[in-house]
Amino acid sequence: MNIYLLSLLNHSIGDAMVRFSQLPVKSSLLSSNHLEKLAKLTKQILDSYMIFFKRVSIASDDYHYNDQKIVKQFDFLTLEEKSLDELERKLLEIVSLKAEIQIIPVNIHLKEFEQLKLFSGFGILDGANHLITFYIYELTIAESSIKYTPNRLRYLDELLNSYQLSEEKSLRILASNFAINYNQFQKDCKEYFGDTFYQFINKTKMLGALVDQLFTNYSFKEIAARNGFSVYNNMHFLFRKKYRLPLELFPRLLSEI
Repeated sequence: MNIYLLSLLNHSIGDAMVRFSQLPVKSSLLSSNHLEKLAKLTKQILDSYMIFFKRVSIASDDYHYNDQKIVKQFDFLTLEEKSLDELERKLLEIVSLKAEIQIIPVNIHLKEFEQLKLFSGFGILDGANHLITFYIYELTIAESSIKYTPNRLRYLDELLNSYQLSEEKSLRILASNFAINYNQFQKDCKEYFGDTFYQFINKTKMLGALVDQLFTNYSFKEIAARNGFSVYNNMHFLFRKKYRLPLELFPRLLSEI
């Protein structure tokens, strides 16, 4: 899997956990039923991201998502640090004891047995009772499956940013600004983004639409406008027709939490 796409995937999931931790809740965080509900919603988020990334060919088939929930609970009064494994130590490092109750987003990377692992989810801190409980899921890829792209392709990061910020949308002009032949630019995009430049831009717009679908109450037309689609039908075509991913497939979390 291309290292750029792997980084995009991991960063997007990490951002999703932060957004999830900031959603308003309607009942006590310490209710066992509510904790199970939050854990279920976390899985829905990860399910949604993995369906999306697989369908648009950002996540490769060798990127493995284990949808079995991992629960880790710690009592700070009886905690023995010497008995903790690496994941447990990293989980506790992200905990702040300043608040009595808080939701803590989790997005932890580990290397283990020639595999790169991402642990994502959330923790609930009950400072009054000195307890922290984590609900997390594991995503894994073998190091041997990761393709590290040449440093010479890093110019595409800056070019992508220039394209998104500039009113000038001519790729030939943008490529020439970096002293890159246009045909070479197209080859570089296939290697770096895994697709043509315009197709990758469409995927980033779709990713933004997915985020809005999950974490906001915007209508489909509002989501389309917010994410750079000139008309709603363009977004509808990409999701439903091109990638067979109707946007309504994904949950609206504000109505569920």
